[in-house]
Amino acid sequence: WRGIAGRHHQPAAGTTPHNGAGCGPRDLMLAGYCKENAMVIREACVGSYREALQAAAAGADRIELCDNLAQGGTTPGPGTLKMTRSALALPIHVIIRPRGGSFHYSDDEVAIQCYDIAYCRELGFDGVVLGALDADGHLDTAVMTQLLTQAAGMAVTFHMAFDTLPR
Repeated sequence: WRGIAGRHHQPAAGTTPHNGAGCGPRDLMLAGYCKENAMVIREACVGSYREALQAAAAGADRIELCDNLAQGGTTPGPGTLKMTRSALALPIHVIIRPRGGSFHYSDDEVAIQCYDIAYCRELGFDGVVLGALDADGHLDTAVMTQLLTQAAGMAVTFHMAFDTLPR
């Protein structure tokens, strides 16, 4: 079946072709396949402390905390990070991105991201959302290795840079 970002995926293990009728409340329906007892996490991508509080109050299971969503999301400032972590007990993943624009980073920007990851760990965040591409738009394995090493033990999600990878 055809999945997210136009990529082709095979049905996941435990799924069966289904027309949607009879898919139970704990089942996940994706492109005509029913996954029984699927765990659905309601994650809210938010652009501020206030939006994080609103999302939690509305029933979000997890928060992706960002700043500057109009630029694709950047790492929030230290005050926003501290206040949000202090206010909410639910899992929060912080975007690690020093600026908007491309996902190709200078050495200084990589160092900034490593410091941001360390700070998020120090504050007790559950995970980070990150990604890096080389000048040709391919996965930058050297930078990703540095970032993943810094994030060891935390949950990691590869962010929207994924959508720009060559098909």
